[in-house]
This record gives sequence, structure tokens and C-alpha cells, in this order.
Amino acid sequence: MSNVRHPPMEIHQSSAQLIENCPRLFKAKVIDGLDDSNRWSRIGSACHVVAQRLNAAETDAWGDPPGGGLPSLARAVLDEQVDAGAIDKSEREECEAVLVHAFTRKMQFGFGPGWEVWNELTWRMREDFTHIPHGVTEPAAYSGTWDRLQRHPEFGVSIVDYKTSAAAMTGTELSQDFQARTYALAAMTLFPDVRTVTLMWGYLRVGRWARAVFDRDGTWMGQTKARLIAARARVAAHLELDQWPETLGLGCKYCPLADECATFVTAVRAPYPPADALSVEQQAARVVALSRHLQTLERSVRAYARSHGPIPLGGACIGYKPVEKLEPAVSYEETLAELRTIGMTPAQEIEWFRFVREADFPGRVRSALWELNPATAKGWMQELLSPYTGSKWGIFEPEPPGAMPESAFDEEDMDA
Repeated sequence: MSNVRHPPMEIHQSSAQLIENCPRLFKAKVIDGLDDSNRWSRIGSACHVVAQRLNAAETDAWGDPPGGGLPSLARAVLDEQVDAGAIDKSEREECEAVLVHAFTRKMQFGFGPGWEVWNELTWRMREDFTHIPHGVTEPAAYSGTWDRLQRHPEFGVSIVDYKTSAAAMTGTELSQDFQARTYALAAMTLFPDVRTVTLMWGYLRVGRWARAVFDRDGTWMGQTKARLIAARARVAAHLELDQWPETLGLGCKYCPLADECATFVTAVRAPYPPADALSVEQQAARVVALSRHLQTLERSVRAYARSHGPIPLGGACIGYKPVEKLEPAVSYEETLAELRTIGMTPAQEIEWFRFVREADFPGRVRSALWELNPATAKGWMQELLSPYTGSKWGIFEPEPPGAMPESAFDEEDMDA
């Protein structure tokens, strides 16, 4: 998460979660303005900018290049981000790798006729959860920003938010998500006559949508208001006492203050007695702290191994081992079309490929080929999948000079 500084008593969904998880981190980010932006937050922000520019432009202005890939408008926006210093060239390449799946799998950025659309619209609410109109300068109790809010006379109100995470929620998970609930609450405050609001999270990296519908009469609304009120009360209490204690919780693994946090450092550096000599609470604190510490150590070791090769451990080494992997030889749509000709049914296509991640796609294709027709699977694999030499992180025995990369093929494939 990058800089989220704002008036502390104006609760955002993100700051509510911060005060719940760690008051000290809340103070550092919201009050002191700590900017902990990193490579992935910059990539996410740049991808959001691209999506918003595509939303604002007519489809025929995107400039789709021949042969697929990103529209020329998207590439131009990424170039602008590099020139402005928002991302570097390697981050631009990662942005393009993220976004290309959204276009390969035909995620829709635009909108059809009849929609009234607002991009990057900020909403503000009073303590009683009534809407503060735009242009009114009174202090807000709760606020946030929608990536896209849209309204249609027939289809109602919907909210679109873009995500660059690799893991995509299901519709059920989205209906229980605090950010989604807060956004739906704000939309119903803005449109008091609306009975339902549709939330759509667009996962750019995997090229799919998660969708949930919120009803005004649902219990979620009271639960969301109660959580926001409680968060605001906690902030007020900490402000009054000017005390911001450290707590171990969800954010420790990625916390920029971990090395300065006495609670975290104590849990990491404490002696290591047998687990049964610790209370359950002490064991739990150690798990949270050491998982963060392990991540820091592994990041450093991975960086060294990437530059200098495997690191000897005595009889073994740790680092990146060459392995033979598979990648698609043709496009996503062409692969599915070929599988349909072999006999893949619509039900099988949904089961195998509806929520597949990019990294899992070649393995799903291989499994589908064997299940559909084992007699022709090997031939089709040569048509649809290409081997390449990748790497696998881990601890392994040193390879003798001239050794071939470890194969990522199954034993069935090795028969070929």
C-alpha cells in the first residue's frame, strides 16, 4: 500500500483495516504520511491508470494493433508513466504482461449505450451515513474513491474496481469483502432510491471478473456500518491518549516498520525453547513474526542466487535450478478452440479453464488432452504446448557439469 495520508477521523476502508490490525502502522501511514510504495504497488497504480484511460476513450480510439497484444493507447499511457517517473522500464514490462491477459481474454473496459459513467469518483459520508454532495467542504466521517461508478435506467447501479493480484475472489468471497461492502454502502447513500448495487472486481492479471449483488435490505449493511463506526471510535480513543501500540497481525509479513517494532523484534530474537514450553499465544506470536523475518531473509538470498548462482550449503545448495517447463504455443482462444474440436464439452471447459491462473494454464491443457483422448494427447501437446528452460527455487543437490535441465513433464509425457 502506498501513501494513504488523510485526516485521521475521516475513515477509509483501508484505514479502518489499519487501525484494527495495528494502531502504530495506522499512525505511520495516515497521520505521519509514511510512503511505503514498492514495485508492485507502482505496477498496480500504472495498470489502474491504463484502465481508466481506456474507460474514458471510445473503443475505436484505442488503436488495436494487428496481431493482438495491447492497444496502442494502452502502450502510450504506459510510456507516459515511464516518462513521468511513476514506473521504470522493467515495471512497464511487468504492466504490459499483466494487462495483456485482460485483452487476450477479452475483459471489457468500455461500456455500452445508456450508461452514465463516473471514473475515479470520490465519495464522502457524514457520521449518520448520509451523502455529502460534491463541492461541499464540511468534514467527512467516511470517504473513499470508486475506480468506476456507472448507472443505467434498466440495469441499475454498478461499481467497477480493478485488481492486479494473482488470486481472484469468487462472487461469494466478494460479497463478504469489507472493501466491496463499503463501496456498496456508499453507492446506496449516493442513490437512496436504489434497491441493489452490483460490485464487479476486474482481475487484470488473470483476465476475469468477480461479481456480487448487494441488496439494501441485507444484513451486510448494518454490519458494515458497525465496523466503520467502531474503527472511527478506536481512532478517536488513540488520538485522545496519543498512544499507538504495536500489535502482531495480518500486516506484519509486509510491514515497513517491522525492523523498528519492539513486539516484532522480541518475537523474532527471543530464545528458541521447545514449542511445548511456550503458551499457545506465544507460539502464535512467534509464527507471525518469524514468517515476516523468513520472507526478508529469503528475499535477500533469492537476490544473491539470481545474480551469482546457487549458494552452497555443504552437501546441497539453495537457489534456482534449471527445469524444463511448458508454455502455450498458440493463443488462449486458439488453444480452447482446438480442445473443443477434440471433444471438450462446455461443462468441461468451465470446470477446467473458467478460473485458471496463467501459470496453471499449460498444465490444465496437458491434463485436458490426456483426459479427452490419451491416444492423441502426445501429438496435440506438440501442437499446443512448447517446452522451454525455466527455473525452480529450492534446496537441491548440485548438478554435475553438463547435466540436462530437470523435466517438468509427467511420466506419461516422458513415454514420448
